[in-house]
Amino acid sequence: MNRSVSLLSFFGLSFLRHLSFGHFVDGRGLGRSSKLENQMSKESQKGQKTKLGHAQRRGVSLVELLIVISVATVIVGICVTTIHVLLRSERDQSRAVRTAVTLSRLTEVFRDDVHATSNAEIVSHEAQPSRLTLSDADGRQIGYSADGHLLQRVETARGAEIHRDTFHFPSGSTMRFERDESPRLVRMIIDVAAALPHEMPEGRTRSAPPRTLLIEALPDRDHRYAGRKP
Repeated sequence: MNRSVSLLSFFGLSFLRHLSFGHFVDGRGLGRSSKLENQMSKESQKGQKTKLGHAQRRGVSLVELLIVISVATVIVGICVTTIHVLLRSERDQSRAVRTAVTLSRLTEVFRDDVHATSNAEIVSHEAQPSRLTLSDADGRQIGYSADGHLLQRVETARGAEIHRDTFHFPSGSTMRFERDESPRLVRMIIDVAAALPHEMPEGRTRSAPPRTLLIEALPDRDHRYAGRKP
């Protein structure tokens, strides 16, 4: 009987120790789990704050916007100025080419006309444009009349018009005719305008002086129209 009681007390004490040790272990585990949960919550809060910071940083500040607008304005101004200079240069080159072609054609035609005729009369009045009339013995006449920057050439035979030409020069150009008796020289003087005031580059108030060109020829040097051999 006593033996059985001692055994029961021994097993009871062992069981109580086991229970107390288990509760102690569970208490430590619960403490560790709570610490882990606290760390995870803190890390999640930090991650959310970081995300919010990145989300807020995606915007543009007023200073950055002003800098971008200033740089874009400078670039656009440079591009517009460059395009304007290129267009003006292209216009000047085109006008120079047209003027050169017109002068080359006029020089050839004028010299042929003067060489093929024997008489030259010049009419020049302030109220009327300068006019040159070339004629030969067969009744063929060629008239040159200057009206501003345009030069008209009209060819007639026995009173009937057979051909008409118009030579265009830059606006502001002028033409006039002269004749020398010794030698018998017929001269056309053309003052080609460089540029009009509205076509001048910015910053320039005075245009370049006109370029003066001379076309000279001797009458009665070509007898093809008269039916005579040279």
